[in-house]
Amino acid sequence: MASDKLLHLNFEIISIFLEYKDWHKAIERVFDLVGHQVEVDRIYYWDIHIDPISGDELTSQRFEWVKNEIEPMIENPVLQNLPIDFAAEFMAPLIERRPFETIIKDLPDGQTKEILQSQDILSILVLPIFIEDKLYGFIGFDDCTRERVWNSTELDFLRSITSNLSSAIQRHLAILKLEEKTAQLKVINSELEQFAYVASHDLQEPLRMVTGFLELFEKKYRNLVDADGKMYIDYAVNGTNKMKSIIKDLLEYARIGRTKESIEEFQLADLLSNVKSLLSGKIAEKQAEVVLLTPISIQSWRSPLNQVMMNLIDNAIKYSKDDVPPYIEIEVTEELNHWHFKVSDNGIGIDEKYFPKIFVIFQRLHSSIEYSGSGVGLSVTKKIIDNLGGKIWLTSTKGEGTCFHFLLPKL
Repeated sequence: MASDKLLHLNFEIISIFLEYKDWHKAIERVFDLVGHQVEVDRIYYWDIHIDPISGDELTSQRFEWVKNEIEPMIENPVLQNLPIDFAAEFMAPLIERRPFETIIKDLPDGQTKEILQSQDILSILVLPIFIEDKLYGFIGFDDCTRERVWNSTELDFLRSITSNLSSAIQRHLAILKLEEKTAQLKVINSELEQFAYVASHDLQEPLRMVTGFLELFEKKYRNLVDADGKMYIDYAVNGTNKMKSIIKDLLEYARIGRTKESIEEFQLADLLSNVKSLLSGKIAEKQAEVVLLTPISIQSWRSPLNQVMMNLIDNAIKYSKDDVPPYIEIEVTEELNHWHFKVSDNGIGIDEKYFPKIFVIFQRLHSSIEYSGSGVGLSVTKKIIDNLGGKIWLTSTKGEGTCFHFLLPKL
């Protein structure tokens, strides 16, 4: 085999392992290329695994390629779940990182020779696959129609194939582990959202009962208790109102992503006008000014974006300076694949060391006496944007103001 041809084939095999998403198809394609190139009758891959019951190391055939008219062995039950020491002559060199190469008739009589002859093998070459310094499996090349001795060029080529296969297996294992963790996280997130929704929903009824009886008690017996008693009633009423607010926020957080939102084209100015109308009381109270610098039309999810803008503007009004009316600017720039939104204010700002806490649910940087709220608004905002395939972050200077940036994919 010409060395330049082998080099080209090696590059092609590397590309297959990198490009093919389907692991089985990648192996089939590589084995087919190699089989025709080196004119072998059978190629196979075995791995080493642990028996879940006994804990013993076993080895099993996983993939196979055969030339026309050569009998496949992949379905042979004798070749599955064999003990790691099933054939000492066969496995000993592999464990020592050496190839096993032989003419079958030259083997001494015994189990190894019997197993190989039962597969009509005349000569064999087996190369070990090591991962993290441990024998993970092996790749074998059988000749069933001739006795063969491999030359050094062929051996170097097949060793490189084995090395590429080892790297591909490691990538495959990493992908499987990542997919498994991703699936686990999805289940956990789904269960947490379901728990939050059910728990907060079920909490509303007993809370309504407590609130109702407190209100009745306050109306009927307020004049019969002393000042301390009235203060305790106020504390209880305020506590139940705060609890209602937290449950409402928790329900809102749990609902995100549970319903499908429709995509539509709309004017950003119209959306902002609706937000300002909903926040009109707070805007008037603080004499806030909300300005849209880029009145453009976009195609996106209107309802979630409406909620995001309302949360960010409400947050800017809430954390404004006592002696300075809030000034809030909204700017949108078009990027290659995203819309880049900026919502900036002239408020109290945030120290950079607190940035990691900003989007964590129920995290507060100030006491509820200083600023009202449950600490859910920005976590809701982040969850909405994440659910829409976007990203949110902030820049801020304490005492000067904050700018929230978020990206939404262009549709």
